[in-house]
Parts: sequence; C-alpha cells; structure tokens
Amino acid sequence: MSRSLSLPVLVVLLATAATAGDSWTSFREGRSRARAEHRPMVVFFDLEDANSALFLKQKFSDPRIQKLKSRFVLVRATQGARDVWSRYEVLSGPAVVFTDSDGKLLERGDWRSADGTYYAMKAALRKFGPVISPEAKAKADALTAEIKLALKKKDYAAAVVAARKLAALTTENPYAERARITFKRLGEMAQRHLDRAAAHEKAGRYYDALVQCETVIATFPGIPQAKDAEKRIARFGKSRIITETIARQRDEANAKAALAAANAKDAKRPDLALEKWETLAARWPDTEAGREAKRLALFRRGDPEAMKQVRESRAKASCPGKLAMAKSYRDAGKPDLARAILEKLIDEHAGTSFEKPARELLATLK
Repeated sequence: MSRSLSLPVLVVLLATAATAGDSWTSFREGRSRARAEHRPMVVFFDLEDANSALFLKQKFSDPRIQKLKSRFVLVRATQGARDVWSRYEVLSGPAVVFTDSDGKLLERGDWRSADGTYYAMKAALRKFGPVISPEAKAKADALTAEIKLALKKKDYAAAVVAARKLAALTTENPYAERARITFKRLGEMAQRHLDRAAAHEKAGRYYDALVQCETVIATFPGIPQAKDAEKRIARFGKSRIITETIARQRDEANAKAALAAANAKDAKRPDLALEKWETLAARWPDTEAGREAKRLALFRRGDPEAMKQVRESRAKASCPGKLAMAKSYRDAGKPDLARAILEKLIDEHAGTSFEKPARELLATLK
C-alpha cells in the first residue's frame, strides 16, 4: 500500500531534481573549473530542507537568473562542507554568494528574493569583468587592436572583418560593445555614401551615384548598407537609359581626370603632356575633356617654339643616359657600339642641347 509524500519531502525532491539539472558541483571541482574557464561562481549553501528547495524551485528558476547562470560555475555546499561555510562566514542557510574564479567573494545574494539574487549576480559580473577564457580573451584583445589599427589606417573593410570575428567570438563586454560601436560607426559612414548616392541619382548624375554605391560595397563589405548599395546598382542595371547615361558620364569623368593628369605634367614634361593630350583625344573624342585635349595638342603642334621645348624635354629624359653609355663603350674599346648610339641620338634629337656634346664625343672615336 503506497503512501503519499509529505509536502517538505516533495519540495526537497523537487529541489534535488533542479539541483541536478543545473549541474551543481562541489566547491573544489567548481573552483578548478572556474579557473580553467575564467568564470565566476555561484556558491549555494544548501540545507537540503524546504527553504533550500524554495530557493531553487521558485527563486533561482527566475528567467532573469536563468539567463545569467550560464556565465557562472554552479557550486553547491551542503552542511558537510563546513570549511566552505566558514570560508564565507555563513552561519546559517540557505544562503548564496558570488565569487571570482579563485573563490574571492564578490557579492552576497538573498535566497528569499529573486530580485535580490538577480541584482547581486549582475553586480558580481560587473566586478568580475568579461567572462571569457584566457585563450579567447587573447584573441579578443588581438581583434580589438586590429580594429583600432584598421580604423586608424582607414582600412574599413579590414575593420568590418575584425569586428565580425570579435562579435562571433564573444558576447561579453567590453568586446561585444567594441564590435557594436564599430559596426555603428562604419554603418554611419556607409550611410553618408548612400545619402550622397541618392542626391546624385536625384540630380541625374548616375555615374557619381554608382561610384558611391561601389565604394560602400568595397569599403564596408557585408554590412546592411552594402546590401542596400547592391540593390541600388541592380536597379540601375534594369534601365537601358540609366546604363547608357552611366557609360557616357563615366567617359566624361575618366577623360576629365586624364586631362587633369596631362595638364599637371605640362610644367616639367611638355613632351609627356602632349602625348597624353593626343591619347586622350583619340580615346574619348566625344567628351568635353577630349575636345579640350585635342585643342591643346593642335595648338602646341602649331607653335614652333613650344615644339622646341617638347623636343628638349624629351631629350633631357633619355640623352644623358645614352651619352654616358657611349662614353663607356668608347673607354672599353668598343667604338662601333658607341658610334651607333651617338649617331642615333643626333638623328632623333637634332636641334636640342644634346646634339653638340654628342657630335663632340663622336669626333673622339677612332
């Protein structure tokens, strides 16, 4: 004939089940695990009575506490572990304390109150710092430094990659916060490019809008703004009018940049400037910059004094080396090689300041 269990016995059995389900361990084993995993400890002083069961069944099972408990190693000290009770000056139970991974007291909890226990756990975690293994902490520190360096060098793509690795490595602060702040900062920067793209598109400057979108994709890979940029580019590609406009505007932009580069060369290398103008005019004849380059090239070709400067500039770039080589051949007893170089120099650079020294050196050959 079976007998029903009394309420105290039933509560203790439920508490025992809860204790087992939460993987409670002894103080010695718990501290060893806490040190290895760099985690704080919950030390529960269990009288194995109705009050202890009440804490485990009703207070420690609070959803807020359950969310935090994985960051702790759970230690259960029964009345037989008097050394542990003495260590924390616990005179009566049930009771709960929170310690660091070495067993140093961080906070005392309140077994009667789920709120008291929850806030004590939060305070203990703040004092303890990141709950992360030494190996993971080393990686997290390295990734944090990598993010800082990438931001300093404005290598935002590298910063995105490092921040993503950091976020995947740990949800502990300050690392999780570092990743979040990095993503927020990069997202704001990317959004400014998208805002400029929208303004360019509204004004019909589709190529400029495309450049802003491509910058977002290349510089901030994988963040939401990069996905938005990809969608905008895909939309451009569906319109024949827009794609033709982009091609035309791209030619205008490239020709304009080439013209600026050619003009910058003109002061020191008028020969290179002339070459660049003529190349530009042939490549982009229907652009404003291409037409301007053609005008400049024709004007220079038609100015004898300007062409004299072009020939002198070209000679300065190559003749000193050729004269030095001819001298070397002469001194090495190879007059035929020296003569070939000098005769070609005189033919190609007649009328420049290098013709006279070339003829003088030619006269010394036997």
